[in-house]
Amino acid sequence: MKLKLLTISLFSLTSVSSFFVPSFSNKALAGCNAIDVNVQVAIDNSLRGRQRNNVSQEFGENCKGTVGSTAVTTSTQVCNSSECEQKRHSRQQIDGDPNRRTGVNTNNIGIKVDVPVHVKKPKKPKLPSFRR
Repeated sequence: MKLKLLTISLFSLTSVSSFFVPSFSNKALAGCNAIDVNVQVAIDNSLRGRQRNNVSQEFGENCKGTVGSTAVTTSTQVCNSSECEQKRHSRQQIDGDPNRRTGVNTNNIGIKVDVPVHVKKPKKPKLPSFRR
């Protein structure tokens, strides 16, 4: 009986603690978050791809020390031609809410992911001609 009661007590404690423990621990805070993801795919006859991705991420003065905002930008470009040139310009401007101060000097997080993919088209094989 004591073992059964001990088992139930431990189970109850672990169940309830999962709700209360996060409120006692420190939370991860970030000022503002800017995330930019770009994929460029070029299938052409050139040896090297001509793909450019220019990204600027600007954080306002209210990002530090406040509950910041998050901006996410995604882009996909696909070219299948004899000659491909891909250019992309992205500008993210983000700011926090000055009325929601946290009292913690938080850092901004800027993430830039660029995936350029270039595939050279194979030459068409010459098939032998059969004459009769």
